[in-house]
Amino acid sequence: MPLIKAKSNTFKLKVTVPQIDAEGNITEQSVVLIARRVKESEFQELIKQPPGELVKSVIVGWPDGEVLDGNGDSLPFSEQNLAEQIDDPHTIRAISRAFVTTLANLPEKN
Repeated sequence: MPLIKAKSNTFKLKVTVPQIDAEGNITEQSVVLIARRVKESEFQELIKQPPGELVKSVIVGWPDGEVLDGNGDSLPFSEQNLAEQIDDPHTIRAISRAFVTTLANLPEKN
């Protein structure tokens, strides 16, 4: 079978973010983000950056209704809304880890 380049410049990135509630219990929330595809040379540079810079440079959106504000209303994607969402150490690390892991360790088809 020939190698076929992906037709889309983006892909859906599924991320599980650990959260600590008021009682100290750890829960997990899942979110789907839209990441842009990068070339290997750019990937090697991205993994040298702090997690926040990596996330800001590769996350280009999220599906409608995927991210909610404090009232439960859908939060549209914007650079400002992304910055507010990733202003949490658990969130930023979960997203950057998911991106790097997804690109570095693509699952093999059986």
